[in-house]
Amino acid sequence: MTAIRAVEPHETSRLMEIGQLTALAYLADQLVDETDDYVPELKDAARRASEGTLLAMFGGDGDGSVLGSITIAPHGTPLAEVANEEGDVELRMLAVSPLERGRGVGAELAKAAMDFAVDELGAKRVVLSTMQEMKVAHRIYERLGFERDESLDWYYDGEGPFLGYVWTP
Repeated sequence: MTAIRAVEPHETSRLMEIGQLTALAYLADQLVDETDDYVPELKDAARRASEGTLLAMFGGDGDGSVLGSITIAPHGTPLAEVANEEGDVELRMLAVSPLERGRGVGAELAKAAMDFAVDELGAKRVVLSTMQEMKVAHRIYERLGFERDESLDWYYDGEGPFLGYVWTP
């Protein structure tokens, strides 16, 4: 049995666990290395919980270990990178424990985030960007109805392109 729920800023031990898992997922996939400037941001789940909404999937009846997480960042918030229009809500940093891969955790988290964006935040569009190397993530997003949107592609310090996707409810 699993449970998905928002993690609150006061849940410090859970936030540390989520931060470590997020960095581990990116490191395990060799998307970053330990010296990458992005690693501290990946580990900073407390910021994601306070400046956006941080959803996590937990094992057990919701009191077990963290299986994965995803961040939800509405347009105009500090975490939003490609939520450029009023009514956009952005999904960021989908991360699944390497031990839980292939079990649908990523798809369940992404779907829960999409539902939250529409039902709780009134999203007109749900947007995201992803690294070219994240082929599994691309397949998850496309199966959930996201479409590539090159107008959302971007570069960071010469790295990229980061590929933009959009879903309209």
